[in-house]
Amino acid sequence: MSNESGRAWVYPAMLWILIVLAPLPILGGATSLGAHVLAIVVLAGVVLLRGGVRGVAGGWVLGIAGALLVHTVLASLMSPCRDMLGRSLGSLGLLLMLIVATALVAAAAGAERGPIGATLRWIMGVVVLSVLLDKAYLLWTNASVFIRPSGIFEEPSHLALSCAPVLAALVVSEHGKDKAVGWISVAMLMGLAASATLFVLFAACAVVALMLARRGGGVQRLLRGLGVAALVLLLVALSPYRDDFLARIVGLGEVSAESNVSSLIYLNGLQSALANVEASQWFGLGLNRMGCEPRPVTDVTPLLEVWNLADFNYNDGSFTAAKLLSELGALGALWLLVGFGVLVALIRAGRREADADRRQRMALAAGALLVITLGAFVRGTGYFSGPYLLGLFAFFLFCRPSSRRSST
Repeated sequence: MSNESGRAWVYPAMLWILIVLAPLPILGGATSLGAHVLAIVVLAGVVLLRGGVRGVAGGWVLGIAGALLVHTVLASLMSPCRDMLGRSLGSLGLLLMLIVATALVAAAAGAERGPIGATLRWIMGVVVLSVLLDKAYLLWTNASVFIRPSGIFEEPSHLALSCAPVLAALVVSEHGKDKAVGWISVAMLMGLAASATLFVLFAACAVVALMLARRGGGVQRLLRGLGVAALVLLLVALSPYRDDFLARIVGLGEVSAESNVSSLIYLNGLQSALANVEASQWFGLGLNRMGCEPRPVTDVTPLLEVWNLADFNYNDGSFTAAKLLSELGALGALWLLVGFGVLVALIRAGRREADADRRQRMALAAGALLVITLGAFVRGTGYFSGPYLLGLFAFFLFCRPSSRRSST
């Protein structure tokens, strides 16, 4: 296993798996399962066979796994759902395996040292190249100008969920090469594959990463944060998708036939989550059972039915928080609060970290945690998706017993 004197390989391998391999589906677009799930399990087996795995967040693993197990068993008896029980039980078994595997990999990765900037640069190079090739294909086939390229990702919002933490960790790096690659990537992605999710999450991840900065006082960090925010606003203004972004924001203010379709789908997810919470009395429908029968009827449902979009995002509510609250109720709300608490603790610890390379790791971890906590209210992603597992990986990295004495 890589240590103080060895070369880091587990951490980079996990990043390649979760950011580049994860978007490639093996079971179709209706699931977030992919080859990355098997790859994580294999990687966990490799680190176990090599030995030296110490500092596993065992308490958190047992607590999370135990809570999910008990909740799923009770939900099978108490949930108002009339179907999807088999899916729920199957998801539980797979998720428990992934939780253990991710914690083991995090323990091994947390013991490693060394920079990760090169890995992040190569990953963004692959992502940007894939987007450029996708754009070239769209031009060659005379596709609609409204179709945005997303490269290896199914859609631009999925790209944003996976890449916003990476972009932020690059642009706040103290290494010039990282900064250059980061800002070039940001500019190209916002010009080619921009989505409202990318605008919002990159800005949020960048501000959080800047809060980890050791140099300068609070005023200097605030000024740098405002500078990043101003630059993001400039890129939004220059983006060809600016009007679509603004339409989605304005569309959240009302439910009408004139509203932006994406805004209506989001509002439908919000109203569905509130209805599911009420129907289950804050207990939840059960793991991976959002969208079960009987499905809630919201103010938005009739409009979506007119456009044949009633089945769009009904399984995830369009944003992760809707899915968590619908399926896990109060337990889902508690997980969001715990994740946010760990994010705050990570930011505080990062300010005390003297090593620039370790702070970059912590900036990446903070961005990944932000995506699955505050970002959970922006866009949806499944429990087995790359962005969600990256956030879980970051959680276990920081919650290791020895995390405050080693890199994250």
